[in-house]
Amino acid sequence: MFELNALKALPFQLGQPSVQAIFKQSPEDFRVDEQLGYEVPVADQCEHLWLQIEKRGQNTQWVAEQLAKHFKRPIADVSYAGLKDRQAVTTQWFSIRLADESLASALAIPDVMVLQAKKAPKKLQRGALAGNAFTIQLRSVSDTAQLSDRFGRLIDAGVPNYFGAQRFGINSGNLLRAEHWRLKRYRPKGRAEKGFLLSAMRAWLFNLQVAQSIAEPALVDGFLFGHMRFQPPEEWKELVEQYQAHIGWLASQRCQMQKRALRVQLQEPSCTINGADVELKFALPAGSYATSVLRELARV
Repeated sequence: MFELNALKALPFQLGQPSVQAIFKQSPEDFRVDEQLGYEVPVADQCEHLWLQIEKRGQNTQWVAEQLAKHFKRPIADVSYAGLKDRQAVTTQWFSIRLADESLASALAIPDVMVLQAKKAPKKLQRGALAGNAFTIQLRSVSDTAQLSDRFGRLIDAGVPNYFGAQRFGINSGNLLRAEHWRLKRYRPKGRAEKGFLLSAMRAWLFNLQVAQSIAEPALVDGFLFGHMRFQPPEEWKELVEQYQAHIGWLASQRCQMQKRALRVQLQEPSCTINGADVELKFALPAGSYATSVLRELARV
């Protein structure tokens, strides 16, 4: 049932691209700037220290662990809004409960720099961000004009809101383990792995809905399946019946059904051609993947 690559069989909005390009020659080729969408709630004499951090080639969870060590706080006291790519240069906010603000200037984590430090009355909540702004460098593009044209068409039509390969793990391993767990052939190692596997299964089912919407562009919303607090529209009846066992299993794991847009609009897009290289800039709402944009543009 599962493709080795969870994205392999999914259709493209603009047809499979023929353009070739090189991506991520270095972390600087992929920049991600977190957009909270609100001002940090600053106040003196508060128990939470918020840090805006720029990291290069490091993953979010590892940085959180290093912050906990530096400020001598348990990892449970460190919070962030969302995970950011490792092979990139990214900015994002962290909050640390009961952290000594004077220690911020002495932070010495490899490839990590503090941009701002503010005291706030509450911690940073997971998912509490508006989106992310991306700056992407594509190298040795085989046809810059065609890539630019496809980018313009995505600006007009929107981008299929596929979950990217990151959600499924290396060689879709998270999805495969989720299926083995469902069939009682595998037991997750702790709460964190359970979350990753459930997310992979829900993302896979959602991507099937995005695939259907490419053939039926009138469809607007899909669902992250789980306990059905309401019945999905008639257009999803066949998919629900086909994957009833998977949806029922997600409900048994206390997942709640949620709506998710089937396509998203690129915000503040630009495309700059410099010889055989192309710089793309755009922003996406929280939870949407820049790699799903690149998938439509070129083979990288």
